[in-house]
Amino acid sequence: MEGTYGQEVIRSLKVRGGIGEYAVSVGANWMSTLYLGATLGIQDVEYKETMDHKEWAPGSFEYLEGFWFTDYFKITGWGLNLKAGAVYRPIPSLRLGLAVHTPTWYDLDATQETYMDAYYKKDPAIGGEDEPVVYSDDYVIEGYGFKIRSPFRYIGSASFQFGEIGLLSVDYEWVDYGNADFKMSADPGFEMDIRNQITTLARSAGNLRVGGEIRAGITSFRAGYAYYGSPDADNYFRNLKLQTYSAGLGWRFSDFYLDVAYVYTAQKENVRMYETASAYLVSPVKTNASRLYATLGFKF
Repeated sequence: MEGTYGQEVIRSLKVRGGIGEYAVSVGANWMSTLYLGATLGIQDVEYKETMDHKEWAPGSFEYLEGFWFTDYFKITGWGLNLKAGAVYRPIPSLRLGLAVHTPTWYDLDATQETYMDAYYKKDPAIGGEDEPVVYSDDYVIEGYGFKIRSPFRYIGSASFQFGEIGLLSVDYEWVDYGNADFKMSADPGFEMDIRNQITTLARSAGNLRVGGEIRAGITSFRAGYAYYGSPDADNYFRNLKLQTYSAGLGWRFSDFYLDVAYVYTAQKENVRMYETASAYLVSPVKTNASRLYATLGFKF
């Protein structure tokens, strides 16, 4: 990418980690017509992000040739939420469901380290009479804590079973991201700024999931599609819409079951190099990710 002064602009971003969940669930049914369930979820959070940013413009300035900036950011912590739902079967082949997911209350700690090297063809400190020189600096922020509350989620679902052959299901989820919250007691000014951004820039979004299954003996063949709407109002920062495609196999035995699934995620977004960047520093980014899941369950 070319910047304002004709410099070469390169940015790379490496992200690792995610959110794992430990779940404790209970369920009950009434005459095989009404099913009730609840799950207590405990989240384990670990997220690492390394950003390298380089700008190089030899010949554009009297002294400066370019710089290299590295930012390392890490978040760890835990969260807690509750999910509750009900499924009603008006007829044996039809299931209608409603579910509510409470906010997840996260307690998090973050560490940030930044490093910068500036490359000069002549040393500006002594009037440019010396050989090329590199000036370096670093900045470390250790372990500042903050809390996040995610929004409620409301889910409606329907599924139809075609005898013993298969089934088709549809889920729709509504989330108002503007109801999220952020707290950082150590920096009230930053806390207020983030809260204002959530109120101004976040919006509600709908998520649609469609899936089907065909059964042949103990084996099930599955396929699915999901669309997740962007919570970013007017795509101020980036377009966060994404789509997923999935396929899988399942096997059912008398005492246990095994499921294997492949999920492909596709997302297109426009990433600003800086928050107030103009058009020439907006880069179109296409993200594709593949994941493989396996589930083994036992019946008691």
